[in-house]
Formats: sequence, structure tokens, C-alpha cells
Amino acid sequence: MKKIVLTTTFRSFEGNKNDRLQQMFLKSLSRQTYQNFILVVTIFKEKNVEESVKEILGDKAVFIYTQISENYRYSPTKVVLNGVEYGIKNNYDILVDCSGDIVLQDNMLEIVSKHFSPMYSGISHPNIFGELDESFRFRDKCTGSCGRGIDLRFFDMQLLNSTECKERLETYALYDWGGIEHLLFGISQPLSKRMINIFEESKVIKVENDRESANENNEYIQKSGERNRSVLKKLSDNIGMEYTDLLNLLYIHEQYKLTKNKIRNFWRFRKERKVYLEQRLKKREGFLNKILLALIHWIL
Repeated sequence: MKKIVLTTTFRSFEGNKNDRLQQMFLKSLSRQTYQNFILVVTIFKEKNVEESVKEILGDKAVFIYTQISENYRYSPTKVVLNGVEYGIKNNYDILVDCSGDIVLQDNMLEIVSKHFSPMYSGISHPNIFGELDESFRFRDKCTGSCGRGIDLRFFDMQLLNSTECKERLETYALYDWGGIEHLLFGISQPLSKRMINIFEESKVIKVENDRESANENNEYIQKSGERNRSVLKKLSDNIGMEYTDLLNLLYIHEQYKLTKNKIRNFWRFRKERKVYLEQRLKKREGFLNKILLALIHWIL
């Protein structure tokens, strides 16, 4: 029976909409059909986190208080490193890194464990997006785009504990908003023996959080995004991957193989796959590629 470490960090619990979203995430963990897990919470400067998490998960969570420069709020790479360190020390098998404001379907960890194989990595993507009513129940759910954020990633613990991955997590540190799914793909893809997408078996539900109450304005998002993209550029040079590919979430999505309902999934997202195939073929020259582009337009 595989032991799972989940890693995340939270916004401060301050009695607003974001509290309720984070509580829904914690409750979705408490409902998991597979309970052989521990949540490793990294706390930087956030308030009221430990007591709020314990209220729902009790001893299913541990807390790591981490110092960070006054110039930043948090570091997503440090969150992962804390999870790896805890997992290796306590003989865990799988690391799941995810946002703290999503809702997991009840079988998520069961599916992650079921598909375990040495040096595997995976995602559940795209997200299902929804709105909340005044009672914080989901309504108007719809499937998001394959080119939008990947909020849940999982790995064989030994993959992330490899010398290459740990050194790159430390060297190419990210701070504040943006880039973690790109970085984790970049450092794990060269070593992964199997890359899977479990979307057709278990899904992530995403509700847009309240950035205003968290003081995350457009300037904050833009500055942290620019800073982290410069880090990703250095990483792409280091691993020999095209920078445009590393930034392209549609490209990243397509590198993971579905575990179920492949034909149905292909047809459901055919328009996005058309965009992806066009992107790849336009990078190549030749008459044959022009014919393939014409066929894609006709078929899809």
C-alpha cells in the first residue's frame, strides 16, 4: 500500500471567500477513499493556518515553518522540497503537489496510487471549473481548457529525490505566483519513465479565488510572472528544451498519456488538439507538412 505525501501552502485564513475554498479543499481530502496520506503544509508568513487545517484534518497534516526573504510571500519550489525531504525521511512513496484552493474528487488519491510505477509522473488535467452559490455549493460546472493551469501534479518520490531534480529545484527557485507546473514538468520529464494523465478517472474542480482580498493585484501577478519566466528560461537552456515549449501548457498537457477513454477524450478536446498539431507542424518545413496541416483542418 503506497504512502502519499501531499504538499501545498495556503493563504492566510482571514474569514473571507478564500477561507471557504481552502476549507473545501481540506474537506475533499478528508473524504478521500484512500487515506494512506499525510498533508505537508509549508507556512511562510501566513496567519491562522495550522489551527484551521487541524480543525478539519487533525493529525493527517504536518506543518513546516519556512523563512523567506521579505521581498516575497512564498516559494512554490520550497513547498515541493519540504515535501520531498519529509517523504524521504519517513519512507513515503508518492508526492502529490497541488494548490490549496481546489476540490479533489473522492477517488483522486486512490487513482494516483493505483497507477504507481517506478519513476512515473502524472497530472489530472484540465480542471473542471465551477461557480459557488451562497451556500458554497458548486453550480454551472464546465470543463476548462487544456491550455490553462495544471493544479495537481504527482510523482514517484524517488524521481523528485534524484540528484538532478533536487539540484534543479534548489537552483531554479520560484517565488510567488506562476510557473510551478512548468518547472516541475521541465525537471521531471527527462527522468520520467511513464507520464500519465488521469483526467478521465478522477478530476480536479477549480473555483476562481478572491485575489482582491488576498491583495494579489495585477501588478503583483505581472511582476512575479515575469521574474519566474526568467528562471524558466534558464532552466530550458539547462535541460535543452525549447523555451516556448516549456511555457506552453497545451504542449505540456499533450506529453502525458491518458489512462482511460482516449478516443472520447480526443474528440472532446479535438479543437485544442488541432491547435497543438498546427503548432508542431508549423515548426517544420516541407510539402508533406503542408498536406498534413490541410488534413487537420478538414478532419478537425
